[in-house]
Amino acid sequence: MSQPKIRSLKAIEQLHRQLQDDAGKHTTRVLICMTGCRALGAADVAAKFRERLDVLGLADEVAIVHTGCIGLCAKAPVMLIEPDNFLYGGVTPDDVDEIIERTIRNHVPVERLAVVQNGHPQPRIEDVSFYNKQRRLVLENCGRIDPREIDHAIERGTYVTTVKVLA
Repeated sequence: MSQPKIRSLKAIEQLHRQLQDDAGKHTTRVLICMTGCRALGAADVAAKFRERLDVLGLADEVAIVHTGCIGLCAKAPVMLIEPDNFLYGGVTPDDVDEIIERTIRNHVPVERLAVVQNGHPQPRIEDVSFYNKQRRLVLENCGRIDPREIDHAIERGTYVTTVKVLA
């Protein structure tokens, strides 16, 4: 989205609210790591998602977001599906239809794609010990936004504080 230059605190706060409203139009976000995961097929997974969502008439409801590293690189390609916070690894284009049907439409995890801990699948990111022991500060938006899109950062409030300090 092409925006005019931000010249005041009021302007960035207004843009922040507008971007939050726009983001709220999607009922689901599929966050797909496009760093190291790209080498193991993440771009093909994203392309398959877009194709299938278009065919099924869900493209306006579901946002496909290319993100920075989500973590758990050993499980690449990795994705996180909001609002359920289901974390999947080792995803291939062949998994897309099942993910759409089970997770996006019915909010049910695909347990075979979930992280396994102590012999049990843990589909929600907050239940995975690798993540629940972390407190992200500087990199809190890593894996949650497209780092190539400044609007994603502004929508999450990243620059509002900076502008307040400068104003």
